[in-house]
Amino acid sequence: MGLAFNLEGKGGGKSKFEPLSEGTHVVRLVRLVDLGLQRDEYQGEVSERYKIFITFESPDETVMIEGKAMPKFISAELTVSSHEQAKLPKFIKALIPGSSGDINLGDLVGKCAQVSVGRTAGGNAKILVLCHWLRANRLQKLRLS
Repeated sequence: MGLAFNLEGKGGGKSKFEPLSEGTHVVRLVRLVDLGLQRDEYQGEVSERYKIFITFESPDETVMIEGKAMPKFISAELTVSSHEQAKLPKFIKALIPGSSGDINLGDLVGKCAQVSVGRTAGGNAKILVLCHWLRANRLQKLRLS
């Protein structure tokens, strides 16, 4: 699959990207990127926070790419924090139920869960809730290509 870009500004700028639909989906974590220390600004206060970027694929919704059905994706940027209101610990517990103590975040890749998808004010797909999927082992054995 190639990634096309027109340097002369031709092509209208319209994206063919189709986000994951709203609702509940079974997903598998397929990508975890360490973004390192990132600057944040909230209510005029600047801080630095360690962040990761994660991507889930959904086998129940696909998009045709070069004649081949490929799973749709949904991604999120998370702050690496163990605070009780932080999303990352909730995501870890959904992907590895009963987990506690030190976790190698790389071990999350390939794990499955259920995700509830909504929309941002701009219409982009957004993870609302991630929870454990009881039959996760079955999906982890599937090979999506």
